[in-house]
Amino acid sequence: MLRVAAFGFVISLAYGFYTLEFLGTWSLITLCLGPGFAGLIMWFEARNHRHQAPESFRNQSLRFAGFPRPDPDLDHELAEDDMMVIPTASMWPFILSAGLGITLTGLVFGAWLLLLGGVVTIWGIWGWVAAASRETHAVNRAEQAKGRVPARH
Repeated sequence: MLRVAAFGFVISLAYGFYTLEFLGTWSLITLCLGPGFAGLIMWFEARNHRHQAPESFRNQSLRFAGFPRPDPDLDHELAEDDMMVIPTASMWPFILSAGLGITLTGLVFGAWLLLLGGVVTIWGIWGWVAAASRETHAVNRAEQAKGRVPARH
């Protein structure tokens, strides 16, 4: 969220210098305040809930720029983290967004696009939920095979 606010602020300044329009520039700057405020709240909450040594300003700046955290020195630090499985690449989010786009276009251009967009949107939701469910079940079966998680009945 802080990146979104920073990007919007830079864009609003560029817009202001390019167009010399006062109201539009301040409107864009004001629009950056929402994600900026939410980002600051999340950043402070994350700092308060970590049970590890505070991160240096350099590492925080690098992470803000989009670089990943440095690797931990010891393996037990990884065990303490709540590690999640990264989902596999999928076309379902794209299909869902295309369906929503077609649906919203149908609000302007006619019912036939509205109907087509609704069908594509429902198909995208169904596919994405089914893919996520398959991945979740596969991870649970793998964890049960390792003996980490007891089988559910």
